[in-house]
Amino acid sequence: MKVIKLSRKWAKILVPKIGEIRFRLSRSLLGTFGMTKITLDRSSRSNISFISIPVEKDRIKAGNIVGVDRGVTSTFATSYGKMFNAPTSPKLVVKQRLFEATLSRQVKGSKRRAKTKTKLARVHAGITDRCKD
Repeated sequence: MKVIKLSRKWAKILVPKIGEIRFRLSRSLLGTFGMTKITLDRSSRSNISFISIPVEKDRIKAGNIVGVDRGVTSTFATSYGKMFNAPTSPKLVVKQRLFEATLSRQVKGSKRRAKTKTKLARVHAGITDRCKD
């Protein structure tokens, strides 16, 4: 598959049986690609993954070693005793509760329930993205 770079942030790819797909570049494209994987999650966001052979890098050894432990009470703790919590947004939590309450009252299998599920999935994706950042 051939990737055509449109600008610094955008590119497009020609996928057989689907057509051209325009996507945003999150990283620079290096080398040739063996396969491309296109996924669609519950929040209606699509992702394109390119599988390529990684380039070896010379690694510089760091002086100190730090251990990381993931837990339930705090998001993670270092071996030095520092505790870190993932950031959350109060607005997203309120939206999540609202959509969950709305979803519980709706008839299973209805179109409105499907729309509410998609909205709830988008809120969950926003919370997950904040934790990843």
